[in-house]
Amino acid sequence: MNLKYKGYVGSVDVDLEANLLFGKLLHIRDLVNYEAQNPADLKLAFEEAVDDYLDDCAEQGVEPDTPFKGQFNVRIAPKLHRELAFSARRDDRSLNDYVEYVLSHHEEVATAIMAKVIRLEGIVYQQSYRRAGQRVMQKARSAQTVVKFHSSFDDMGTKSNAKH
Repeated sequence: MNLKYKGYVGSVDVDLEANLLFGKLLHIRDLVNYEAQNPADLKLAFEEAVDDYLDDCAEQGVEPDTPFKGQFNVRIAPKLHRELAFSARRDDRSLNDYVEYVLSHHEEVATAIMAKVIRLEGIVYQQSYRRAGQRVMQKARSAQTVVKFHSSFDDMGTKSNAKH
């Protein structure tokens, strides 16, 4: 569970020995903590911590750190970098715009990948069941051959006993 206020996100943690709830602002470089004895007070302490942080930054004349500024660095293989650049050019987009477009569709892509994996797993299961069925049939055929062999051997023994 996280707390949210004015674009900031805060954690909720429990110290059972001290019977205390505590947390800190997440996704910023500055360290801002808060604590309380119960959930309602923790929410208030979190909101006060955000307000105090913003006030302190204003008093000091510094820009407050904000979570998720819309920038992050990603290291990728040169081949992928080249492919993305070519795709961006093909779509008449900048590389940043193209990557943003691709990433903005990540849930659709993940859903499609999962559907394909499930479908492929179904095919694998069908094939493994088919292979298992083939093995059972081979064993059954072998068993029938053995039964036929034993039957003909028994018939031979019966016939030979009948002759004697």
